[in-house]
Amino acid sequence: MRHLGSLRELLIYHCKGLHALPEWLGELKSLEKLYICLTPVTCLPQSMQHLNCLRELEIDCCTGPHELPEWLGKLRSLENLAISGAPLTCLPQSMQHLSSLRVLIFDDCKGLQALPEWLGKLKSLEKLVISETPLTCLPHSMQQLTALQMLRIYQCPELKRRCESTNGKDWHLISHIPFLDIE
Repeated sequence: MRHLGSLRELLIYHCKGLHALPEWLGELKSLEKLYICLTPVTCLPQSMQHLNCLRELEIDCCTGPHELPEWLGKLRSLENLAISGAPLTCLPQSMQHLSSLRVLIFDDCKGLQALPEWLGKLKSLEKLVISETPLTCLPHSMQQLTALQMLRIYQCPELKRRCESTNGKDWHLISHIPFLDIE
């Protein structure tokens, strides 16, 4: 597979025995979309930082990674990042350099209890989805996300309470967002 230089999309689905992606993955220079679903990958190979065309990365229902690698911020073409079912506890600081990131999704990330203040530096972010993740508040920098058009919060009871329009402590951070879907 490492010789598929024109490959644009790769779906790794339900590979129960695959715990690590091969280092040669970074040689797929034309790769634009990478989906890792129902596969127990615990870390991403460092060579992925060379995927300069990668626009979409989805990690879904894996047992890992516990943390995203610091080199993630080098994926300057990345527009969509979705993390689902991963035991993340924090986000790498380098993510603040993802200047093309338009969509960011956290679903069922049970270890993620806070979003960093640098989130406000994601100036291209248009859609943020937080679902079944134990966040207890939003960073103050949410006010700086002027391109943000949609915020969805599902099954996050504490966060929902803080984002209520009448008396929520975080309402002032999100009131500028045109489409709010908070359940």
